[in-house]
Amino acid sequence: MIMEIGFAVCGSFCTYSIVFPVMEQLSREHHVTPIFSDAAYSVDSRFGTAREHIVMAETICGTPPLHTLAQVEPVGPKKLFDILIIAPCTGNTLAKLAHSIADTPVTMAAKSHLRNGRPVLVAVSSNDALAGAAAARLCAGLPKGMRAALWLPIAAGMMRIAAGRAEKPLHRIRNLQDNRV
Repeated sequence: MIMEIGFAVCGSFCTYSIVFPVMEQLSREHHVTPIFSDAAYSVDSRFGTAREHIVMAETICGTPPLHTLAQVEPVGPKKLFDILIIAPCTGNTLAKLAHSIADTPVTMAAKSHLRNGRPVLVAVSSNDALAGAAAARLCAGLPKGMRAALWLPIAAGMMRIAAGRAEKPLHRIRNLQDNRV
């Protein structure tokens, strides 16, 4: 079954060498739409220019990244994705999600997507205490019975997916959708 996947990229530039191969692997079997945070879309870093990352995502997915609030607002109402992946998810984005702040393309896409009870896979890229506290707050804030968020440490989990050694993560997502977890 071909899935519609939203793949949201935040500004943890040092993880892009792990994240883009995962995006590429998923795009071989599924339709992937890239979504870029403001930082991912505009900041040049020692890990590459914003333009290079935009071109890479467009080359992999065959479509330019969504990068404005207006572009991502329809994600929920139109039920555009079967799953939304946020990878890498920075501590800042995670904290905003935990406190229902939807002021970036990534947080708006997540809020809009979660509104319909659809699953979000969050690959946290943060080594500080903020990540743990925000994750706990986000999980505590989900409506009772809604199992919409999975947490995946970026380094270990995404590398296993990229190497093809993960145990079918999208099957687990399908189970989430069917409430079989």
